[in-house]
Amino acid sequence: MKNLFLLGVVVAFVDPALLYVIWSYAGIEAALAVALLPLFLGPRLVAWSRAKIDSRVPDPAAIPDMLGDSLMLTAAYFLFVYPGPLTTIAGLLLLIPTVRRWVQRLALGRLKNAVSTGNMTVLGGMDGFVMSSGAGFPPGFGPMGPVSENSNGPVGPLKQAEGRVIDDASLPPPTELLPPPSPSEK
Repeated sequence: MKNLFLLGVVVAFVDPALLYVIWSYAGIEAALAVALLPLFLGPRLVAWSRAKIDSRVPDPAAIPDMLGDSLMLTAAYFLFVYPGPLTTIAGLLLLIPTVRRWVQRLALGRLKNAVSTGNMTVLGGMDGFVMSSGAGFPPGFGPMGPVSENSNGPVGPLKQAEGRVIDDASLPPPTELLPPPSPSEK
C-alpha cells in the first residue's frame, strides 16, 4: 500500500512536469492535445473494451477474470481522466488483455502474501466477506492495544468501560415511548 501511495505522489508531480516539457518543446497545442484527448477518447476506449468483455459467452469459470477485468478497466478509466502522458500510457496498457492478466496475477499474489503473513485478515460469514488490512498485530495485541489472554477485550488504559445490564421487563413497551399521533396523521 505504501508503494502505491508513493507511485501516486510521483505521478502527481511527474505528469504535470512532462506536460510542461511537451509545452516548452512542441507548443501549447501539443500539450493540450496530450492533456485533453485522453480525457475524451479514453472513456470511449474503456467502454469499447468493457462491451467486448460483456459480449463474451458467460462462463462460470471466467467470473473471477471478468471481475478482474472490470476492476482494471475502472482503473484505466480513472487514469484517462487524470491528464498527463504517464497516466495515459498506463490507461492504454490496461486496455491490453495480456497486461490486465499480468496486473491481476501480481495483485492476487500480493493479496495471498498479505493474508499468509497475517497482514490482512479475511473473514467469511453469512453477510459475505470482510477484509481487514493493517500492519498485522503480534500475539497479545489487537487493534485497540494489548489483549489479555483471559479476557475478550483490551487491557490497560484502553479496557472496556464497566456498565450495567438493563432488564427488559423494567422498560415500558415501545409504543408508550412514542408521542401520540397528531390529528393530521390520522
